[in-house]
Amino acid sequence: MKLILSLLILSSALANHFDLLCEKSLRYQNGQTVSDKIELFKGNENNYAIGKKQGTGYFLDITNKSNELTFSSSEKMLPKDLKEYEGKIYILFADRIQVRDSINYNLLLEFATLKSPIVNKYQAAWEIEILDDKIYVAHGSEHLMVLNRATGKIIDKKKFDVQKKPSHRSILSGIEVYQNKIYMIFDNITYDFGDKTRAFEGMVLADQKTLKTQKIIWLNQKREALHEPSLERDGDVLYSQNLHIIFNYRIDKIEKLRSLNPNRRLYNFNRKALVGKPMVENKTITGCFREYYSDSDEPKVIYSSFSY
Repeated sequence: MKLILSLLILSSALANHFDLLCEKSLRYQNGQTVSDKIELFKGNENNYAIGKKQGTGYFLDITNKSNELTFSSSEKMLPKDLKEYEGKIYILFADRIQVRDSINYNLLLEFATLKSPIVNKYQAAWEIEILDDKIYVAHGSEHLMVLNRATGKIIDKKKFDVQKKPSHRSILSGIEVYQNKIYMIFDNITYDFGDKTRAFEGMVLADQKTLKTQKIIWLNQKREALHEPSLERDGDVLYSQNLHIIFNYRIDKIEKLRSLNPNRRLYNFNRKALVGKPMVENKTITGCFREYYSDSDEPKVIYSSFSY
């Protein structure tokens, strides 16, 4: 059946909507667990949820129709990230950004994030960071794109020299701008079966104004791997989600790292596992969690918070 992608705009006071959203995010069907995972985003004026609507409309009962935006089933129209900034919401898709007002959600502006159309899935955008008059886009294998916030015009871009072999490729999937630095986290997309090497996985630090590389930090690939890592800041900590695991990096320690080892790995949340993307604020993770140890075949998912 037709897949519809929805952006559900929810006020912070309506926690019961998130309860329902989480409860329906996993279900047991024909002997398998089916996921309609959601991603939660916290703004200054609203909280937001991005998710899939399948079949009869999975999330239609969560909020009023006046507060719901629907997008086409095209993979390019899958919302990838969302930021709220100065009374506007910026919704990132694979190759474009929509700007809407945060009161009536009217479309104000839409612009492409690349000069040429995407030809493969690895070029797709993953995250945005907004600061002053610029939008910084983590754009997959295209690496970094910088756009003018008012016009959407591409004003700068950079592919970072991070590979030990020219044939390897990595995607930039997470980005954070803080104290005149751009923090970027990469995942590998190539593997050499001859010498058994993986492309770059790790973090790159660059100057915010010049985009000049300041530090390249490889992950210890013999110990662990990243998977389409995100990157957000909570106070003095950067946190990166990899599937159901959240890695924490102390900002004041990052420049001293020889390899990208997190200060903490969070995966057991009071005997629960993370489902989808949570909101993180003041060292509290709020989102959908699944019971780790359940005798029931039917997945039990609840909306809850975990302080770390």
